[in-house]
Amino acid sequence: MTESAGWQWFAGIDWGGQHHQLCVVDQAGQRRQQFRVAHDVAGLSELDREMGRFGGRLPVAIERSGGLLVEHLQARGHLVYPVSPKVSARARERYKVASVKDDRFDAFVLADTLRHEHQHWRPLAAAGPDQGADA
Repeated sequence: MTESAGWQWFAGIDWGGQHHQLCVVDQAGQRRQQFRVAHDVAGLSELDREMGRFGGRLPVAIERSGGLLVEHLQARGHLVYPVSPKVSARARERYKVASVKDDRFDAFVLADTLRHEHQHWRPLAAAGPDQGADA
């Protein structure tokens, strides 16, 4: 049995320069949490608290493969699945025809798409101790 077979929750984070939007869905695709946090230390602490409500490690889809938020998620033990903007845009089209920017909706699409597609995706490898700020 793979770890993903037992997942009860799937998270999506719509990354923003100033704020990030979190959405967590259950195995049936029902939204269980929507939350906006600032891109600062206090916001990351809020993110930890909100994600902590769903237990330990969560699979998280995000349109980034690096940066402070991704490193923070990995340091907390979450499995980060980077999603290309093209894949994200195509996924959004499955839910809505008009592509209007909506952070809450985009976070939901990332979470729900991860719920459907996680068996085909690979999480980012965790950074090793030799991959610090100089890498």
